[in-house]
Formats: sequence, structure tokens, C-alpha cells
Amino acid sequence: MYVYTIIRLPRRTLSLHIHENGELEVRAPRYVPERIIRRFVDSKQEWIEKTRQKLATAPKSKKPTYQEGEAFRLGGREYSLHITDGNAIVLTPTKLFFPKKFLVRPTYHMEAFCRTFAKQFLTHRLDFYAKKMNVSYKRISIRDTTSRWGSCSNTGTISFSYRLIVAELPIIDYVVIHELAHLTYHHHKPSFWAHVATHYPDYIAARTWLRREGHTLKI
Repeated sequence: MYVYTIIRLPRRTLSLHIHENGELEVRAPRYVPERIIRRFVDSKQEWIEKTRQKLATAPKSKKPTYQEGEAFRLGGREYSLHITDGNAIVLTPTKLFFPKKFLVRPTYHMEAFCRTFAKQFLTHRLDFYAKKMNVSYKRISIRDTTSRWGSCSNTGTISFSYRLIVAELPIIDYVVIHELAHLTYHHHKPSFWAHVATHYPDYIAARTWLRREGHTLKI
């Protein structure tokens, strides 16, 4: 029997998430009874144990404290946080100015800022690589996902987790190229990976890093 937290959401399917500390969270439709949720969790026993073992040996993430001088990485560039009396988060080439009044709910305000920043920055990277790869996407979508860094729909919409913006630039570019490659290859067969390798030769290293340390990308 597992202990878990249930998050009720307007969705159609059940999903199970394991936090870095090993705690379980079930995201469930509002109408699904708890007995069904319990059965769902019990059916995932093998996956839960394997995932917890991996987390126990994985690098630990550090949650930002939003203190003066703290280092933040956005879009592959390092910024030093400075507390101000302003009304908005502002970036300069080397500094991130953070309003003092936002410190009551710093993560909430930083997430909102990063969503906007991510859309602008990732659109730029998409356009850059789409031209090189001779493909065209329909639109970009920024989401709050933890299990997938990117996805490409069959209608040409490319979606990204806004947390990707905290990664190093080579990691960001790998995900961008990966999703653009799906506009040509709608699968993960060898031909897809060969196409990715044409534009990102070291894709295996980037893919491995995301699997092992992607959970450390915190805002």
C-alpha cells in the first residue's frame, strides 16, 4: 500500500508522478473514485520501485532561494539576482532584477516570467533551426510539464516545458532539433535519430543528461 497525494484536474486520464524526495502524486479527473485511483497506483508498483531507486542515486537538485547575488541560468546565460523596489522582473546582459514585493511568492512570479521568456527565446531557436533543417512548424506552445521536455503534434504545433529554459544552451538546442525532426519523421526509428545526428551529432550525450539530471532544472 502506497501513500500518495491526489490532485484533481479537468483531464481525462490518470497519471502518476514521483517527486525527487520519493513522494507520489496522482493527477486524476475530478469524477474518478478513489478506489480506481488506488488500483491504478497498485498496478504501477514495479515502476514506482524502479523510479525511486533511480532517484535515490540521481544528482540532487537545488531549489532557488531568491537571495541577493544568487545565480540563475536562463536561455544558456548566467544572471546574478538583485532585489529591487521595482514592479517587474527585468533582465540585463548579466543581471536579473527581482522586485522585493515578489518575494512573498517568488516561484509564482518567476514561473510567469519564465513562460514569457521561454516563448520568445524558444521561438528564436525554432526559427533558426527550422531554416537550417528546411522545415516549417505551425505554432509554438509553452506548457508546465515535468515528464516531457518537448513534443510535436501531427498538426505542426511544437510544445515545450518552460523549465527547459533553465538548461544549458546545447541541451535546449537538442530538444529544439529533436522536435523539429519530428516534422519529417513521426517516430523514433533509426532514420529519425540519423536525421537528428545530422544537425546535433552529440545527441546521445544530451539525451542522457536530460534523463539523469533533467529533474534538477528548477525555478
